[in-house]
Amino acid sequence: MLNDLFRLFGPPGANCEQLKDMLHKAYLEHSTIGQATQYLVNELFGRYGLVVLDPDEAGFKKAILPIIKDDLLHQTANGIVAKQIEQLQVKYKAQAHPREINLFYLIDGLRERIEKKGDGWAVVNSDITWTEEQLLQELEAHPERFSPNVILRGLLQESILPDVAFIGGGAEVAYWMQLKPLFEHYKVFLPTVFLRQSVLWIAPAQVRLKHKIGLDNKDIFIRETELKDKIHYRT
Repeated sequence: MLNDLFRLFGPPGANCEQLKDMLHKAYLEHSTIGQATQYLVNELFGRYGLVVLDPDEAGFKKAILPIIKDDLLHQTANGIVAKQIEQLQVKYKAQAHPREINLFYLIDGLRERIEKKGDGWAVVNSDITWTEEQLLQELEAHPERFSPNVILRGLLQESILPDVAFIGGGAEVAYWMQLKPLFEHYKVFLPTVFLRQSVLWIAPAQVRLKHKIGLDNKDIFIRETELKDKIHYRT
C-alpha cells in the first residue's frame, strides 16, 4: 500500500524522499497505528514545540481512575448525559448516546465494550469476565487496558492536558454540548468550545440540482424534515 502511495508523491527531490522515509519508518517499524501516528506527528511538528502523547499509557489513565471506577460500578455518566440530551432534544439532535458503561477493554489487539452482566462484568465478544473484586484488581493493576468511549474521552483529555479552549468540527462541538453537566459532576474544568472553520464543496452537478428544485445555500443547514417539506412544497 505504501508503494502505491509513494507513486503519487511529487515533485521528486530531497523533501519527497524525506517524507517517504518518515512514512516507511512510521508504519513499518511500529506495531500499532497509535505508535506510528505519534512518531509521524513528532517528526513533522516536534521541532515547533508540539507535544505528542499516548493517552493509553497507565500514568495518564490514573488521572481519571476514580471516574473509570465510578462508571464501572455505578454507571453515573449514563444518567447524567441522558438527562442533558432530553433537555436539549427540542432543538438538538444527539450526536453521541451514552451506554450504561462507557468503556472499552484493550488487550492483545482486542478492543471491545465492557458490559454489566448480573453480579459481574464481561467483555463483549470474548470470554473475559470479572467479579467486582477481580474487576477492581484489574483496574488497579492495568488502568491502561480501560479505554473511555466518546462520552468519557473529553474528561480524560482535559485531565491530562487541561486547556482553555477546545476547537472542533461540527459533530464534535455538538456532542461536547452534551457533556457540560458531566464535567461539572466530576469537577473537571470544561474548556470553551469553538467551532473550527470549515468548507463545503458543492460540485457543479449539485449546483444545477439546487437551482432546479429552487433551493439556496442557507437551505443546506436546515433540518432534514424541513428540507423534505420545502422540496415537496416547491415541486
